[in-house]
Amino acid sequence: MATRKTYINSDEELVIKGALTIEGNVTQIETTETINRLQSDQFIINSDGDAVTSVLTLTGTGSDAAGMSYSTASGIVTFDKDITATNFTGNLVGSSSNTTTFTSAVTVALTGDVTGSATFIGAGNTASIATTIQPNSVALGTDTTGSYVATVTGGTGLTSTVTSGEGSTPTINLDNTVSDMTSTTYGSATGTGTFTVDRQGRLLTAATTPILIPTSQITGLETAVEGFFSATDNGGDGSLSYSNGVFTYTGPSASEVRAHLSAGTGLNYSGGQFSTKDSEIDIHNLSGYVANENIDHSTVTLTAGDGLSGGGTIAASRSFAVDSTVVRTSGTQSIAGNKTLSGDTTFTGDVDLSGANDVAGFTVDGDLVVTGTMTVTTINASQETNSVITASSLTLRDGASVDGDAQIFVEGAGSGPFPALKWKSGTRWQFSNDGK
Repeated sequence: MATRKTYINSDEELVIKGALTIEGNVTQIETTETINRLQSDQFIINSDGDAVTSVLTLTGTGSDAAGMSYSTASGIVTFDKDITATNFTGNLVGSSSNTTTFTSAVTVALTGDVTGSATFIGAGNTASIATTIQPNSVALGTDTTGSYVATVTGGTGLTSTVTSGEGSTPTINLDNTVSDMTSTTYGSATGTGTFTVDRQGRLLTAATTPILIPTSQITGLETAVEGFFSATDNGGDGSLSYSNGVFTYTGPSASEVRAHLSAGTGLNYSGGQFSTKDSEIDIHNLSGYVANENIDHSTVTLTAGDGLSGGGTIAASRSFAVDSTVVRTSGTQSIAGNKTLSGDTTFTGDVDLSGANDVAGFTVDGDLVVTGTMTVTTINASQETNSVITASSLTLRDGASVDGDAQIFVEGAGSGPFPALKWKSGTRWQFSNDGK
């Protein structure tokens, strides 16, 4: 197939307002020097998204060219030529062949036994570090050479105290061999001082020993001392005597003790024994007597009040029961007589109102089943909603009069008037739309 070409002369223009799709190659042939401009905000290479490396090639003179490529796998834009710029913004990754300064000062610090620091920012700077030796960082014998005294130890009878640190002064003290000895005077007119020392001449013990003279060395001492004592018995029960240095006391006899005892009110005493005299004891005069705790139980009666039965004296156990006049809250019960229930009263289960005459103010929230005759004088229209009457007949009367005219009103929304149906004078039905 022959190749067909369409030419647009230099004085003509090709204007495409829609999208231009070229499935083949685009070849630009320039015979003159022309400045090309791309008005679009974006220039997209590899717009179809093929899994290839996108390359933008900038040609120079002859075969010289610079390429900028991007690989999705590495996520890096690569330039195959040197890049020159006034400023670079952001982080640069790689090696620099020539760097003269840092962006901020660098601090070099020494730690450990010797500390110090200095800062510099670029080539040609001098960092001088003034060092400081830390306290207690030089160990004698390890970090030093030469002779030194490590410690001072006290010999026999001596105690040495060495406080570590610069400028410490060792102290040597004489041992305190007796920790509980007090500074005092030993020996007196009645005792002599006794002391114990060790081979170094140190005092070990010190005491005052009483001067004791054995009685065997004193003639007639016992007899002389016994002569200083005597005993005087002033009478009374028992006896007291003294002889040859011995005091003897004899206690009172049983008869002497009994002679001091006697019986009071309500008591008998005879032969050393007490017994009660009941005829003289009055319980009301005894200590701790409580009148309410000591009464005749047959004189106290518990009486059943309204609605209760039972009772009696407290001489025996008594019980009370609720009688039939009390309305109970549970169980089955027949209530006789007239009962007035004030306020709201809730009945659960079946309520038998047979035999009741008038039931005033009786509200039924559920279904009301009447098996007998029910006479209704007034129906509260504001609370009545839907009523279903399953009886075979319904008798309506005007008031309590048997001869009165009964009527039915059909009310609706609004204030009326509403239709009415009336049995007039027992002879005919009368119907009106306005209730008249």
